[in-house]
Amino acid sequence: MSLPLSHAELLRAVQSQSFINDGIPDRIEDNLYYFRIRLAFLHSPHRQVNKFIDDDALRRGWTLSPSETVFVVSREVLTIPSDIRVALSAARSLAEEGVTLVGNREIEPYFNGKVLLGLYNESSVPFAIDARMRYAAALFENILGKELNSDVRR
Repeated sequence: MSLPLSHAELLRAVQSQSFINDGIPDRIEDNLYYFRIRLAFLHSPHRQVNKFIDDDALRRGWTLSPSETVFVVSREVLTIPSDIRVALSAARSLAEEGVTLVGNREIEPYFNGKVLLGLYNESSVPFAIDARMRYAAALFENILGKELNSDVRR
């Protein structure tokens, strides 16, 4: 059993860079944190791309065609302590557009790195992606029976 971290606890984690490094406070909504996109690469049955989709292309806006998957990497770097796990879910805007998350939806304790997720366009229309979008919500949970480390509670 677990207990979600509060808005205030997430804000402290972002401000102190304790386990959400390079995070920004305006990406916290209630008790969820929404990752930002840093770079991406494409898997497509329709077109061949031999390089990363760079930050400039994401800032200008980029279109994901039907039946394509784009893999995005978060700007944030997570350093998850032993008493925290993270549950990931698609942002509401993705689900409404027919885009689903591909990949692991849970981040275990001791994870250290950027979050990699795939976005699959299962709709019949193109989906516009840009660097400002909210693509994955992260619910940080304290694993009951263990105390949060002191960096988080300050």
